Amino acid sequence: MKNFHFIPVENLKTLDKLIKWVRPQGLDYPNWDIWIDKTYFEILNGYKQAIILEVNGNVMGDAISQPHKENGLLYEFKNLRVNSELWDFGCGYFLAKQVEKYARKNFHGIICDLRSSEKNVYSFLLRIGYVPLGERFLYDECNPDTIMIKTFDKKTEAGIIYKSKELILGN
Repeated sequence: MKNFHFIPVENLKTLDKLIKWVRPQGLDYPNWDIWIDKTYFEILNGYKQAIILEVNGNVMGDAISQPHKENGLLYEFKNLRVNSELWDFGCGYFLAKQVEKYARKNFHGIICDLRSSEKNVYSFLLRIGYVPLGERFLYDECNPDTIMIKTFDKKTEAGIIYKSKELILGN
């Protein structure tokens, strides 16, 4: 039987566990190690928030998020990973919902990006209410990224999507 724990990263012990889990999973993103080191300090100073998933004492997933740097109405997923063995247990969904619960308090939506080649992640995000804004080369010239958004208020949804497209995609 698996013993699941979702733990907010609020001290150095859980922060170190998070970094140890995330660092080897760069997916060929350029400057990954620099991002990891920066993330460490941004979590430490409270700018970024994170949750880890522990199963039987081992980190098996994470969610890292922050306010969007350019659009103050949006919150942003920076990293969401779950060990592939645990997808069928709904762990990714639970982590995403925890970030959404936090974001709903002060923001109008959540934005994220993913490698366009990650079709399973794309499908997951569609299932939990995200819509694609478009595609752009964010991290390198070889791998396009898909930008997706989930808004919380139907009355402001069209305006937020329009402004987000304009800001992020230049459309």
